[in-house]
Amino acid sequence: MKSATPALIAHLADNDQHLYADLFSFTLADGTVLSFTDKDISLTVDGTLYRADQVRFDGMRYKLAVGLDVDEQTITLAYGPGDMVPSNGLGLVDGVSWGQALRTGVLDGCYIRRSRAFYTAWNVPPVGVVPLFAGRVSTVDQVGRVEAQIRIKSLPLLLDTLMPRNTYQTGCVHGLFDVGCGLAKAAYQMSWTVAAGPTNGTIPVPSASPPLPAALAGNGEGLGLFVQGTILFTSGVNDGVFRTIKSVSGRVARGLDLVYPLETPPAVGDSFTIWPGCDKTAATCTARFGNLARFRGFPYTPAAETAY
Repeated sequence: MKSATPALIAHLADNDQHLYADLFSFTLADGTVLSFTDKDISLTVDGTLYRADQVRFDGMRYKLAVGLDVDEQTITLAYGPGDMVPSNGLGLVDGVSWGQALRTGVLDGCYIRRSRAFYTAWNVPPVGVVPLFAGRVSTVDQVGRVEAQIRIKSLPLLLDTLMPRNTYQTGCVHGLFDVGCGLAKAAYQMSWTVAAGPTNGTIPVPSASPPLPAALAGNGEGLGLFVQGTILFTSGVNDGVFRTIKSVSGRVARGLDLVYPLETPPAVGDSFTIWPGCDKTAATCTARFGNLARFRGFPYTPAAETAY
């Protein structure tokens, strides 16, 4: 049963017709909250502005059941070609359209809550707000120019976690630059521009390399540092797009080969930022990052067929 304030219970009991608005809150992985409403006017509820001039929703139904079953819903997120994602405070989606932001994973790990606010009139605060559904984004499918399909799973999904949390494996269980790794991502980034002859899958780089970050200076690996690393375009048609670097071309025609090709090839002179990769081995953690103290792998774990 959903909880409601005495004022809202009395309001619902005394009226056959109701003014109400559905409120949607998107809490991103970095803690930023994006708030929207399905009404034609923006609404302020408990100090939070729910915008009406952004995305529209369809298919996020209300369901109430007893038990621990995980409820999965598919919603349609509709937006205009010119609708931009509000800043998330990191500068990664500033001035980026919703379609482009969804492709770069802005909703990864996002927590979505749907509530319903009841009104006596639109120009006064709501009588009460009732939560209807909450869940986390599972996958983002079929991202198009004006809409995307998003799958959401209810919060009991969090109980479906493999235990123990820490497992014994040869490779490090930390992600590069995460809390467990402890390295500062900004200290390892390098900015560059696209050279002549770019394609959807290969980004040529100028022959004259910019200096490596101080944290990587003297490493001796050259461009090989960035294999399995990340590239973020910071200008041009791909502004805000992330990709993973699969390999690095030779010394004569140097370039960065991408795991997944771009929808549109960049132009010569477009800027981008790259970060090194990590193969999760103790050798790389030591030689490349000098971070063996935080290495969380077990390189001497025997193979399964020999562990008797």
